[in-house]
Amino acid sequence: MYSSIWINSPEQVEMSRMTSQESGYSIYKIRFKDGAAYVGISEDVVERIKQHFTSEKGSRAVYERFSAGEEFQFEVLSSGLTEAQAREKEKVLIKSLPHPLNEILYTESD
Repeated sequence: MYSSIWINSPEQVEMSRMTSQESGYSIYKIRFKDGAAYVGISEDVVERIKQHFTSEKGSRAVYERFSAGEEFQFEVLSSGLTEAQAREKEKVLIKSLPHPLNEILYTESD
């Protein structure tokens, strides 16, 4: 279980972890106050979100917002999935976002 509060630093991401997540892949969403959002998958959500604070391992668009000091909210949407299940759900979720920050968007043919 993860809390859903507005945060703006890697330390707050770690503090917001309530219990360890289920094994397998999880789908997470990072949302900014203007409605822009990023959806991703990971076996370790907290570590993956921390990676978004560096431009080398995270989303460039998300990193730029973090660098500008924007607060964000993250939540785990689903967990305990296989990688294939997580990727399929991720595609659907990205397509449903009104303002996606994902650099590589899935096309309708996927």
